Amino acid sequence: MDQETGFELDLHQVRGIMEVCPNAANELLEAGWVCHEIYLTQDFESRCIMLRLGDTLCPHCGGPARVETADGGERVRFICQNECH
Repeated sequence: MDQETGFELDLHQVRGIMEVCPNAANELLEAGWVCHEIYLTQDFESRCIMLRLGDTLCPHCGGPARVETADGGERVRFICQNECH
């Protein structure tokens, strides 16, 4: 039997939440987000509920950033507050 791996999470630590497709979830995981849940829609498409526990950093300059979804959750876009690119 498979076992879940993870860590204890206090929901008061959550600073952001986003529902995305698996490709976008991988980008968020690389940026330090945590995958909370994976489920299938009625059309049998995978969706991931991602949680942000800290600040999001720009992958280019390391400055503060925010994240937006694009293409119906297929992609995410990091918007740097330092306007690095």
